[in-house]
Amino acid sequence: MKDDDAIGLCTDCGTEQTDRHMYNSAFAQAGLPAICKYCKGVVIICYRSDKDQVMNQINVKRGIK
Repeated sequence: MKDDDAIGLCTDCGTEQTDRHMYNSAFAQAGLPAICKYCKGVVIICYRSDKDQVMNQINVKRGIK
């Protein structure tokens, strides 16, 4: 996999969602954020190379870091 691949990233647990899960998500098909298959958190789309930076920004905004 390349670093410039777009991935689904859970904003709660930080897991990468599979392409299949993203394509099959009724929410994503309706133009809404998908739901994490593990924790049911909100999934955003980002580049694989930006994954750590995105999670750090989310955690800072939440006051976790």
